[in-house]
Parts: sequence; C-alpha cells; structure tokens
Amino acid sequence: MTEFNVTTVTESLRKAIDAKGPGYVYEQISDGVCQYAVNGEPSCLVGHVIADLAPDEFARIAELEETSGSSSSARDVLRGDMSEFGADPVEPLTTDADLIAALQGLQNRQDSGISWEGSFDEYLSVLRHAGV
Repeated sequence: MTEFNVTTVTESLRKAIDAKGPGYVYEQISDGVCQYAVNGEPSCLVGHVIADLAPDEFARIAELEETSGSSSSARDVLRGDMSEFGADPVEPLTTDADLIAALQGLQNRQDSGISWEGSFDEYLSVLRHAGV
C-alpha cells in the first residue's frame, strides 16, 4: 500500500480526473448512494484513489459493498470504520484529519452532481483553508 498523504492522494486524484476528463460527472448507481466499486472496478473518485494507492483494501471494500448492499462515507472508510458494511474495523488508510475532511468534501460535491474537476477544486479549497 502506498502511503495516503496529500501528495500521493492529490496525484492519484489528478490521474483519475485526467482519465475520465475534467467535465466528467459521476452518476450514482442508486439514488443518493455513492459506490466505491462496481463489478470490482473503481466507480467514484475516492474509489479510484483507494484502488490506486491501496489495491488490497479496495478489493476488500468492493467485496463488502457487494455482499452488504451498503456503502459508507469517505470519512468512515478512510478511518477504517467498516460498520456501515456490517464488518469489523480495519487499519485506517490515513489519520490525517485535514486530508479526510478534504476527501469527504470532494465526495459530497461529486455526489451532488458536480464534475470531478469541480469536486477536486473543493478538495483543494478545504486543504488551503486548513493551511495545508
């Protein structure tokens, strides 16, 4: 697993946005629910980051989503809280509160129909506001 820090996550986000295009808008699979994986492949922007930086953990999350029929917030997944999936906690992907807040903001924007580039702008704004 690659360390989750502002540098690695930002690079991973840019890579995912470049692959889909800055105007890409994520379409939720079901009303109001973001999924990290669909058919074992990254779906949402945070899912792409986890798949890129922590492929084994991404596979675990994909399986949990599939078997539980549930999803969870970026904040909980990054902190290792798998309770929304009905699973025991795991080692956190990061404990950096500013990074978690920025990724949660990004996910919220994405889930409200903002383009991935616009969601990335929110991520950067949260980090700037935190002084990172």
